[in-house]
Amino acid sequence: MTFREILKTFLWIFILTMGITASAYPEELGHWTALMGHEPAEEHTYHIKVDQDGTVEITVSCQNSMTSQYTVVTLKDRYNKEIGRMYVMSSPSRKNFFLAPGDFTVIIGKYRSDIYGTYVMTANLTPANPGSMEGENNDIKDRASPVNSPVISGSIGYQYTKDEFDRTDWFAMDIVSGGQLEVEIDCSQSLQSQYSTLEIFDSSNNKVGFATLYPGKRTFNIKNGGIYYFKVFVGRTDLHGAYQFNISLSGGNPLAIKGDANGDGKLNIVDALMTARYAVKLGVTSFHPESADVNCDKIINIIDALMIARKAVQLNTPGWCK
Repeated sequence: MTFREILKTFLWIFILTMGITASAYPEELGHWTALMGHEPAEEHTYHIKVDQDGTVEITVSCQNSMTSQYTVVTLKDRYNKEIGRMYVMSSPSRKNFFLAPGDFTVIIGKYRSDIYGTYVMTANLTPANPGSMEGENNDIKDRASPVNSPVISGSIGYQYTKDEFDRTDWFAMDIVSGGQLEVEIDCSQSLQSQYSTLEIFDSSNNKVGFATLYPGKRTFNIKNGGIYYFKVFVGRTDLHGAYQFNISLSGGNPLAIKGDANGDGKLNIVDALMTARYAVKLGVTSFHPESADVNCDKIINIIDALMIARKAVQLNTPGWCK
């Protein structure tokens, strides 16, 4: 076995971390040569898959013979368009990219013939909001993520491609009754701006609330119960980060969510079981009939229990009243 083959066998290039996978291995793994009469490799290409919004830090550690403005790491989107680049001027060299879920390509290239050596390149994902409640593609109202608790949590502003950013998130919350709605806003500092906004619409698309994303409480008047839509928007591509909205009724009264039969602020299978017990006249405590009548026929029966069970596991629920 030649010295070069030994190097090729034992050198490694890509460390995988949470949410990132790689494929497409180059001919020379982590090693460039500059032997007499041998044409040096110019670029090594790797593929990464990001599964949630977050900061991807790309780090290159290498021999001094590789540190140069002519050693370049380039990140490209799925259309092979460049998102950004890093010059490997020192070891280690690092750069952060704020990426949305998707497939990306990382290319490390050397663009001068006397550059050679070994390198290790890593890609580490730090999720923007591990507690995010978003469904994928909730960027239009018709695909709003359903909210079954008085908390809305997500992240926004991350990059899909060179020209596409996650700039809009929609959520839908089914509120039993009207009143003074209090929304406590918490968000990343990198998101706080007059260009980052929250808007609230009723089921008829009337705007009932507006706020910029700065920490603090906002109060909005909603006249009736029904489905309300929460739209989160960023108007600049340099804004990104996590957000959370804690929602309640003024005066400390609990927010009644349609289907939340036990009033604990969450819609889950426990509510379906409690509604079933109530329907067959078994003993229940802390039962909220106004929330359990989910088809609005003014009768609480096993049909309501089944509908709540379907809603709890995010199945399509025909007949759920508006």
